[in-house]
Amino acid sequence: KSMGKHKQKKHVQEEDAAEPVVDAEPQEAEVEEAAAAPDGAKVRRPQVKMSYEEQLNYVTPIANPMAPKKVNKKLLKLIRKAKRGKKVHQGVKLIPKLIVKKRQSGIVVIAGDVTPIDVVSHLPLLLEEHSVPYCYSPSKREIGAACGSRRGIALVFVQRHDDFGDLFDKMRDKLLELPLPIS
Repeated sequence: KSMGKHKQKKHVQEEDAAEPVVDAEPQEAEVEEAAAAPDGAKVRRPQVKMSYEEQLNYVTPIANPMAPKKVNKKLLKLIRKAKRGKKVHQGVKLIPKLIVKKRQSGIVVIAGDVTPIDVVSHLPLLLEEHSVPYCYSPSKREIGAACGSRRGIALVFVQRHDDFGDLFDKMRDKLLELPLPIS
């Protein structure tokens, strides 16, 4: 007398439909959940703000050169300004195209906590071949927030613009001063 799963579910649904609904009032727990999250709204998890030193604990070992704390802070500021001027490009597929095919110049910030690291591991060699300064930042979440996204972003390409040219030039010089990993 075994019924398949599909037939069992169908059988149970028919029994439920035949019974009259006695209690149409929602339970208290359901009311509290509905008040906390209206229909269609996603419940946001609280974000834990970590210090620069704590973020470094989650960075992959190949993330070198890592931006120092002050340089990282200024890079995120540069990304925010460049986003307003629409001079920021993001994405692992787009940035190599901009550098290799379109010969664009700028600076690249790579997230150091990307998993799997194979996603971005080929980029430092490409950037060095095309003389594009780059560095790693400890948090993809911070890069994403600087770009105005709620999601983490693995890679950002910033181009120079007159509105933030001084900051761009300073950051370019700082990135060129960082020691490159030994090849």
